[in-house]
Amino acid sequence: MGKSYPTVSEEYKKAVEKARRKLRGLIAEKNCAPLILRIAWHSAGTYDVTTKTGGPFGTMRHKGEQGHAANNGLEIAVRLLEPSRNSSLFSVTPISISWLELLPLKLLEALRSHSIQEGR
Repeated sequence: MGKSYPTVSEEYKKAVEKARRKLRGLIAEKNCAPLILRIAWHSAGTYDVTTKTGGPFGTMRHKGEQGHAANNGLEIAVRLLEPSRNSSLFSVTPISISWLELLPLKLLEALRSHSIQEGR
């Protein structure tokens, strides 16, 4: 039996593409691809096998996660991303893109941006 994927509307796809373009611009403007890669990685690393909590759900925006020594400096990435997240950039009526949905976009756009900067 094959995998079953949810149906995604064209409107949602357009909203995600708009967010991707804006995120790519932000990463290029602030020259922050490595920092965005790091926050995406650390966010995924918050998963706790025992409690089955955490994970790449935008947890790095919380002060408790930022307070861990391994996450030192990631509040900078949150400060860079937060104004964009709260703007109309990621809210296309009636669609709003969550921190969870932004994580893979952040990762992909940071990788693309870094590859372009490195000439790859």
